[in-house]
Amino acid sequence: MALRYTLTRVHLGQRTQFGETEVTPYARATVVQFPGLLGGLVWNRPAGVLVKRSDGSEARLPIRDVTRLAQISLLLLGFLGALAARVFLGGGD
Repeated sequence: MALRYTLTRVHLGQRTQFGETEVTPYARATVVQFPGLLGGLVWNRPAGVLVKRSDGSEARLPIRDVTRLAQISLLLLGFLGALAARVFLGGGD
């Protein structure tokens, strides 16, 4: 039996009625638990919106998390900058 340290869950938000259309936001949570320690890390992020119309049709509209993309881009840019500085300026051997 393998232990699982990472878990992803989807949470539905509160339904809201707009005329004959029902809108429900949902978010994805990634939970990382460390073995032998209390607590862990929880990362909540918007995932999308579920839209139900009066005619019975249903649609899932994804939400693009632009902030997360910007954070990852900045992290990669910083890493590449540090690597370039080490190569071109000669890291202290």
